[in-house]
Amino acid sequence: MRTRRVSLRQLRYFVAVAETGKVSEAARLVSISQSTITTALQDLEDVIGVPLLERSTRGTRPTFKGYQLLQRAYQLLNDVDTLCAIADDTHTIVGRVQLGVTDTVAAYFLPGVVTRFKRAWPSIEVEVRELPRDRLESSIEAGEIDLGLVILTNAVPRPTLSAEVLARMSRHLWVSQDHPLLDQPRVSPADIARQPYVMLMRDQVEAVTLARFAALGLEPRISYRVSSVEAVRSLVANGAGVTILADLLYRPWSLDGRRVEKLDAEELFEGEFEIGILWPQARSLSAAAIALRDFVRGMTSQRTDVRSWL
Repeated sequence: MRTRRVSLRQLRYFVAVAETGKVSEAARLVSISQSTITTALQDLEDVIGVPLLERSTRGTRPTFKGYQLLQRAYQLLNDVDTLCAIADDTHTIVGRVQLGVTDTVAAYFLPGVVTRFKRAWPSIEVEVRELPRDRLESSIEAGEIDLGLVILTNAVPRPTLSAEVLARMSRHLWVSQDHPLLDQPRVSPADIARQPYVMLMRDQVEAVTLARFAALGLEPRISYRVSSVEAVRSLVANGAGVTILADLLYRPWSLDGRRVEKLDAEELFEGEFEIGILWPQARSLSAAAIALRDFVRGMTSQRTDVRSWL
């Protein structure tokens, strides 16, 4: 009897549906018919032996087991892409890159980037320094750091630095799985302002959030100020309050296994959350630094969901 196995094609289709939340959007993204994706997902669930996706009028989302598979699928597909990059490389660059990052980037964007880069370019050493945004930019200007990975949203550009957006993503309102706002057809900024609010104290999140509320004549009811994203997630999942954060930070489950739902927050936060890369305008980059910059560009241009790099 032939053993049925999971294929890379099934995993790519599964990731596309999990990221977009709709089979129709996933089909458009991968340029294949909806029926082909539906059949592939059914076959995948048969092989795995458990439901991987929940279907509802609000779209499609991973189950708890589906979310676990999604993380493994990201790792596997990233490994495959890295092997392809190694196979395509026809030259060797030896060197060292000083890379600066801000704290949110360090925790949620950096690990997948550096791990994959080192696999593709083992001859290049990467030294990472986590710094506040202002110090990071000054260090690039002073020649102490080659490149910087930062949050570009609402940043004031320095004329001495070149900046390029690597990824754009939405922000969403996080609520517990039984929160009353889930039953409303539309959630307004005023509705959000009336809720207990959990504020993340990292990467200028508080300043940006307060400014957005103030622009609409509102003030959030801040009940918690915490520096840990996991603490925010746990508080929200347990019904202590709500928050608005970028999709980079979103995970549907807290550490204690409670679900975090997300709702639209476009009325409060127009425009997208941006992660970018910085380098000096007046100083030429080394071949190693150029290799890292171009590698990150290539990674981000191939992904619809920033979480797939982690």
